[in-house]
Amino acid sequence: MRDKNSLVTRRRFLGSALGGSIGGYLLSTHSDTSSVAQATPSSPRADWPQYQFNGGNSGYNPQGTAPVRWFTRGWHKNVDGLSGAPAVSDQTVYAPVRLATPGDEIPARHVLLTLDAADGSVLWRAEMEGESSVGVVDGTVYLADGRTRALDSVDGEEQWSVQRGSYHPVVTDRFVYVTEGVEECLAINRQDGSVQWSAAFRATQIPAVDGETVYAGAEDGTVHALTATAGERRWTNSLDDSNPDMAAADGMAYAAAVEGFYALDGTSGAIQWTIPSQRTPDSSYRYNVSLPVLADGTVYVVVDGVLRAVTADTGTEQWRYDSPHEVPSMPPVRVGNAIYFVAAPNRVVALHAVTGNRLGVYTAPVDRLERAVVPATGDLYLGGVAEQSQQSGLFKICGQPL
Repeated sequence: MRDKNSLVTRRRFLGSALGGSIGGYLLSTHSDTSSVAQATPSSPRADWPQYQFNGGNSGYNPQGTAPVRWFTRGWHKNVDGLSGAPAVSDQTVYAPVRLATPGDEIPARHVLLTLDAADGSVLWRAEMEGESSVGVVDGTVYLADGRTRALDSVDGEEQWSVQRGSYHPVVTDRFVYVTEGVEECLAINRQDGSVQWSAAFRATQIPAVDGETVYAGAEDGTVHALTATAGERRWTNSLDDSNPDMAAADGMAYAAAVEGFYALDGTSGAIQWTIPSQRTPDSSYRYNVSLPVLADGTVYVVVDGVLRAVTADTGTEQWRYDSPHEVPSMPPVRVGNAIYFVAAPNRVVALHAVTGNRLGVYTAPVDRLERAVVPATGDLYLGGVAEQSQQSGLFKICGQPL
């Protein structure tokens, strides 16, 4: 086990050695020192370790906090946008970013930046081969940018690499689950990178894990339930839909597909309830149906631009948030009793998870927010792009929690 003091010292050294630049690109960090929150002591409660928080994509951290009002900017890292959803672990932000080349003569580079959450200073960086979200578990960073890789969280040194895997690594205690293009779903051993199993079907991007079962969607609308260790099929169910991405918790699997949202019994695959979409896919975000938040017997999901809170067992609506001026453009997330969603193009809205009442809104100084809102370390982390390129980048937002 690493000594904590040596870990911090080594990170500071690596950040200083970078000199604030990456491959000739100056990376400036602008901080409003009057508004930077006191750093939260390192605690898993303050982390957001992967895209939708855990292997089930629940989108819910029951023990964390984040601001809901009196928003102020902590720091701003000037990059050209995000290449995937960031993760936050151990007071460190792991952000996949785009760096444009002068004159845009060649495509933007994709780089993983590792930043001190307190002040945004760069600790280390790693080149990426393409877009990928980030997972960070037990001191190891996982990417799926065309190949699945494990990096040391202290200095980015590669531990292993598998020449398969794209975009959203789903990390559990034992395995990293990824999809390979649209060809297969893979389980990769976290310790040595060996492929534990692969299942051949045209998989969608985001599988989910609940207990000993992996739920993965296919382009043709089929949901596959596979054993987590061996990849053996428990059941399949066709939704008469297409491209379902998955979430799972408490013995239920949830499919966010093009034409509706489906709750399935995790043991049999039987559909328990649905929320159909009444609209055609909207170009402002991927589908009219979002990945859900799964929290304490309640499912929060966006269908046709309306955020609904429904009971997990029957789908009975508890409340809805329907505003033509604040239409969700990304999946919601929850931390504590606060629900957050991005309202196109550049606002973050905070609601009370129990009542649906609006708590606050933050308007980011960009033209468009992208990828995800990440509630961690008692703050919010956002990425966006702006016509004035110096305003694009990654932001830490502070404020008063609920």
